Amino acid sequence: MAAIGDYEAEMIPYGYERVAESLTSNGTSGDDPVFRPVTGRLALFAARSYFAATSRVPALRRKFLADLSTYRGEDLAGS
Repeated sequence: MAAIGDYEAEMIPYGYERVAESLTSNGTSGDDPVFRPVTGRLALFAARSYFAATSRVPALRRKFLADLSTYRGEDLAGS
């Protein structure tokens, strides 16, 4: 059990540092509206609704995959 405690004591600060570095490197300060309770829930709801629709409507799915392959520069439509 002492080994687990030692590991946690070492990894918790390390984890916080890595998250802070990640937020800094991708330009997110953590103060963005998407991280606020109401706005974030609305954004999550919108994203889930969009992906639910694209998974159920074949025309939307084809459009999504075509846009994705254009964005990535790959031919994903044949996958």
